[in-house]
Amino acid sequence: MRNKFLLVGALTVVAAAATSGIASAAVSNQTISATVNPPKLAKKGTPTPIGLTVHTNASYSSPGTDPAATNVDVDLPSEIQINTKGQTVCDASKLAQTTTAQATAACPQSVLSTTPGTAQLQGVVGTQSGVVTPFLGGPNTILLHVRVDSLSITQILTGEIVQSPLGGVYGKRLAVTIPAQQVGGGHEILTDFVTTIDKKFTVKKKVNGKKTKVKSGILTANCKDRVLSFQGTFKFTQFAAVGIPAGPGPTFVANSEAPCTPAKVKK
Repeated sequence: MRNKFLLVGALTVVAAAATSGIASAAVSNQTISATVNPPKLAKKGTPTPIGLTVHTNASYSSPGTDPAATNVDVDLPSEIQINTKGQTVCDASKLAQTTTAQATAACPQSVLSTTPGTAQLQGVVGTQSGVVTPFLGGPNTILLHVRVDSLSITQILTGEIVQSPLGGVYGKRLAVTIPAQQVGGGHEILTDFVTTIDKKFTVKKKVNGKKTKVKSGILTANCKDRVLSFQGTFKFTQFAAVGIPAGPGPTFVANSEAPCTPAKVKK
């Protein structure tokens, strides 16, 4: 099973391919869309807690043998903050080979979503459906637990939060490593992926000189210029045979801007 994952904000794009040693026709279409809730964000000051639902969809020539994404870098707009301080983390070993229910029971305080995500895979064993659950795996780590009950398979995608090397309009980067796993003599490629990160909590903060509880969340954001800029880079690997890398495949870069509405901060 080859999975592709993106954590991007409110947009729909078609990825442009820069090929390296393989025809880009293997992945004919890649779209990304997401919804930010609430749509109105504080223009300045304390950022607004947000829920982010991301939906990705891809089309392939031959899912069972096409190159698979093994690394995805998602550069987030500088207006979005990722807040993990004081939050409970989950060790990835507790999630390995677990069902969705078992994983949630193992690390209930680390779940980052109130809404189960979905995954659709296509390849050598046909179309399969799965459930996606995000967990906080460390101060700078997000774990995506992908469970496909029909195949009794659990895949853990690890995303490391780092500073984006691009700078400018970008702030943080989520660098996702996608482990290779084969099914039925070939592999399964993730063609549709939906996940939500919307965990919210309160933090103590000084307001007018006094400490008070303020609403916050794993993701918070401001809206300064009515637009949020995103970039996703997908690095594929070409395989000579099951589990045997033959070299780099195509690299896809997707860029887009998501609109936002600035709201006045209540005093």
